[in-house]
Amino acid sequence: MSPEAWIALAIGVATLVVNGCTLAVGYGILRGTVNALKERVIALEKQSEAIAGLQALIARIDERTKGTDENLRDLSRRLEWTATIAGFSAPFDADKRKP
Repeated sequence: MSPEAWIALAIGVATLVVNGCTLAVGYGILRGTVNALKERVIALEKQSEAIAGLQALIARIDERTKGTDENLRDLSRRLEWTATIAGFSAPFDADKRKP
């Protein structure tokens, strides 16, 4: 082989080694990124479960609030009715206070 052929072969082998190293480094970076994203997804799933629990709690509180509101309206109507029967003027109309 001529010296030019040996130089070309050495450049080709060096290029192959550099490309292989670049591929290995790129694969390592990609693998690290995928692992970091996997951990982030796990954290987001835990947060999502917590949010779902809070939504259920808010729904229960909303139902209780609606029940309490209805009880207060009923009490107001009864007080107005009692005041009307007793001859007093009612201070407010419960049906007009609806939100």
